[in-house]
Amino acid sequence: MNHQFISNQIRELKVARSTWIWTFNRAGSRIQEINEQLRHLNDELENIKRNRSQTSSF
Repeated sequence: MNHQFISNQIRELKVARSTWIWTFNRAGSRIQEINEQLRHLNDELENIKRNRSQTSSF
């Protein structure tokens, strides 16, 4: 293997690594967004349950 081939392989691996890092970071951000939406929906559901229990007790 010559020096140029090895240099090209290293460059390709660095690009691939950067792409994977970006992909995982983006996925992590999306997971955080989804978790936040789920927390919000869960809060709304708890409010609905609380309101139902209050109105049914009258």
